[in-house]
Amino acid sequence: MNFLVLASVSYLFGVLWGYYPTHYFPPLLFTPLFFILLSGTFLALSRSFNPKFRQFLFIILFSSVFLGLGSLLIRINIIQIDEVPSHRLTNYLTQTLNSNKPPISIIGRLVKPPEYFYKKTRLHLAVQKIMSPGQNLMTSGIVRLDWYNPKKTCRYYDTVQVKARLKLPHDYNNPGCFPYSNYLRQKDIFATGYIKDLCLVTPARKIPWFKQILRRIYQLRKDISENIEKVTSGPESLLMQAILLGERQKLSKHIKTTFSEAGVAHLLSISGLHLSILAMAAFFCLKFIFHILPDKWFEILTCFGKPTNLAALLSIPFIIFYTLLTGNKISTIRASIMIIAYFLSLLLEKEKGLWQPLLLAGFCILLWQPEALFMANFQLTFLATVGILFVLEYLPHHPLVSTKRAPARFLLRSKEYFLSSLYMSLMALFITSPLIAYYFNLISPAGIITNLLAVPLMSILLCLGLSSIILFQIWSAPAILLFRFEAWLCYLITRFSASVTKIPLAFFYVPSPSKIHLLIIYGIMATFLIIFCQWNPKSPLVKKNLFLIGILAGFFFLLFFCTRPSPSVIKNMRVTFLDVGKGDACFIQTPGGKNILIDGGGTYNNKFDIGRYVVAPYLWSKRVKKIDLIILSHPHPDHLHGLLFILKNFKVTQIYKTKERSDSTGYKIFEDITRRKKIPIRHTAKGDQFIMDNILMEVFGPDDRLSPLINLKTSSREENNRSLVLKISYQQVSFLFTGDIEREAEKDLLGFGEKLQSTILKVPHHGSRNSSSDPFLQMVSPQAAIFSARKYGNLLFPHPETLARYQNLPCRIYRTDLDGAITVVTDGVDFTITTKNKTNLEQKILTGR
Repeated sequence: MNFLVLASVSYLFGVLWGYYPTHYFPPLLFTPLFFILLSGTFLALSRSFNPKFRQFLFIILFSSVFLGLGSLLIRINIIQIDEVPSHRLTNYLTQTLNSNKPPISIIGRLVKPPEYFYKKTRLHLAVQKIMSPGQNLMTSGIVRLDWYNPKKTCRYYDTVQVKARLKLPHDYNNPGCFPYSNYLRQKDIFATGYIKDLCLVTPARKIPWFKQILRRIYQLRKDISENIEKVTSGPESLLMQAILLGERQKLSKHIKTTFSEAGVAHLLSISGLHLSILAMAAFFCLKFIFHILPDKWFEILTCFGKPTNLAALLSIPFIIFYTLLTGNKISTIRASIMIIAYFLSLLLEKEKGLWQPLLLAGFCILLWQPEALFMANFQLTFLATVGILFVLEYLPHHPLVSTKRAPARFLLRSKEYFLSSLYMSLMALFITSPLIAYYFNLISPAGIITNLLAVPLMSILLCLGLSSIILFQIWSAPAILLFRFEAWLCYLITRFSASVTKIPLAFFYVPSPSKIHLLIIYGIMATFLIIFCQWNPKSPLVKKNLFLIGILAGFFFLLFFCTRPSPSVIKNMRVTFLDVGKGDACFIQTPGGKNILIDGGGTYNNKFDIGRYVVAPYLWSKRVKKIDLIILSHPHPDHLHGLLFILKNFKVTQIYKTKERSDSTGYKIFEDITRRKKIPIRHTAKGDQFIMDNILMEVFGPDDRLSPLINLKTSSREENNRSLVLKISYQQVSFLFTGDIEREAEKDLLGFGEKLQSTILKVPHHGSRNSSSDPFLQMVSPQAAIFSARKYGNLLFPHPETLARYQNLPCRIYRTDLDGAITVVTDGVDFTITTKNKTNLEQKILTGR
């Protein structure tokens, strides 16, 4: 019996049981403890029992122990995350969050090595004390701080005193959005912020020996990165640091997106490929050194064991060192445990299987971090390894025909290598695609092509890179030449990946499958693979053809399943005001199934893509692939930038906008996309009316006399007042969308009189101080007001004075910064309003408008 398999499976079910408690089977230790006591009692009294029955009792006892261990460890972890002790920093921040206090002074210790970006350093600080006038508050918790243009240096495990502005992590609270705050909490990070000044750095002196070793290793990584930057430049230098040292945070958003769409994002993570190359290099170099030793030394060496065994044993420190050097990522730890287990099997002369090291790696990681089971990087790295091992274990390989002719041998080996690489790429893509679609909404068939060339180039790059790092310490001149050649290889890989992504159908952004659908998909996969393993045709070629047909059929089934749209007809009109921070985005579904998107949110520097990570995930959660109409109120970044990703990756039928233009980079990209995709644009004017699925759309502004066709040198306030003002009516329920208009435009709108009255008002300009004048509000007379706003720097959105004017009205107030996504569902007479953050809130208001 394989006890490792039994322990791993039992522990895995224990973790799942503890993570997903139910009413009937609570994740307590009572049930495992009951089986442990029962089985132990029977074992003690069962000497006269049948040996098979005793073995059965022992299996129950053994599996119960690991079942209980898994549920216990995951419950302890959940309690530590969910429960907030009184001394934790989160409590202090909650009390001071809304105050305009100066930066606070913090004393803490660096629990991770500094992460270096362009003109920025990121520190992870375990807070020990908050210093304020008159008192020192002892507290705990890790904060992540960004330090722009740092003037001092610090190292891992230093104790520092900083002046910093802190904030609690804030999610974009929409269906389908990534739970950023939960992600940080899993890493024990409870606050973020930026450093105003690092006024004291106290180097660590008396620290544990292991921490001292880590300090030196992390300092070595920094020195190597600086050496690479000295001899190379540009994106290739940063890519080389990411590939060799795991410095992935230095890469630009464009490079990361290109590698993801090309299906080679795994090359940016230190994983099995890196560790395997290092292990083989260390192993064969040590064997070579042993064989060239003088005979006397070689005889002494053999007294300690066989050269092969010694080479395997001495290769292990290199693996551990490189794992620590590259940052202890889960994929790196998994690969290092597998390789170490394989080397130990060589040392002990045991059977050299590959499945047991994989099980051992997973079991060790989950013992250390049971919550890793629910993380994307853990799931993907193990699934990809399972796929590769399946090909190596069960797919028949053609034996190489012995021939004395070197060209023939080379061709045969090249053919075998190409086919093996093709099968492994197909299998890895097939088995990880459902999870990639679930987490990242991306399927990349191009990965089959790119991996065939990128992986060999990456192997060469890794061999040369690791060699040049060592050589640089001895003889810098040839090492510099090697570094520059490696930079050229990085350039080739990047250009090739970028070229592949331009091929039609190279990648797809798809809606996320549900968890139930994932279980169905992987159940079908497992069934196919089991049948394939049992299939025993006479010809290996038949088995390979069956494998290819099954993989391709399954992949196209997955692609069809993920890309199918939502049902096209709904009963009521649904209007959702999305939480996009300080910006606007509203998604409308008409009773006939048409999809309308009004603005897309966005940030001014566009470092965080609101369209990719906020708006699109919401649309994918609703299984929306087509937008029938996009309406742009005005070309400011907080309304425009989020639309760029939507325009690139969704099918858009038509765009309505004003005649306003902008000389910003975002607007130029907007024009380029619409021109390239031939999306028709209609410029609206005051007085226009449109009907779509019995929905009436009326344009109230801006006036063409105030909106020239090309307007590149106007002030921000003038552009705000030229926003598109649109009233959308469905029978007796109406919505007034006002863009960023302020008092000047509001005064002009008063001429519409009672036509301006609306059931729901999207508050002008996020509730700024210069908007929502009293005459305008009295004329609109809304029953509900929606603020799409969030505090932006030192600016208050919504402004307290504006908020007070709405509180004096007989209307309900909703805010995306507090309530998350706000959804209005109406049948044309009645409507209900529900919010993401208050799922129990459901308000029904009868209206006669």
